[in-house]
Parts: sequence; C-alpha cells; structure tokens
Amino acid sequence: MYFEYTVEGVKGRYKSHTPYFAPDSIAEDAAEDFWHSHGGCDHEWPLNFTILIGGEDEGTYSVDVVQTITFSVQ
Repeated sequence: MYFEYTVEGVKGRYKSHTPYFAPDSIAEDAAEDFWHSHGGCDHEWPLNFTILIGGEDEGTYSVDVVQTITFSVQ
C-alpha cells in the first residue's frame, strides 16, 4: 500500500509504501523510510509521524529509534 507521511517539525510530505494495513505498523515503516532516505539520523528521536492514506489523516504516532550495537572480529 502506498501512503504519505509528515514529520512534526520537518517541512515536507514524504511518500512511501508498506505491506501493512495497521496505522501503527505503517508509522514504523515511515520512520524507517525517514531514517534511511531523508536524513532521519540527523534528528533527535522520538519523532511524531502523521500517516496519510489516500489524503486522509490516519493519526499521529510517536516513534522512537532503538539502536543495537554489534561488535564483530574480522
């Protein structure tokens, strides 16, 4: 499913897609898209994402990023 989202405090509306239909799962996909494609790593988290499907506001969700540090010997 294609959807759009906005991020509180950030100008613009972003487009992405997801296999999910639950708005909270879509918000997680929006956060991942924002992190990887729109400089999300430069922002302080949690961030509020507003999900828009077909132009309709499906709600605003606070999403935090959880980072796992992994060490490997090479």
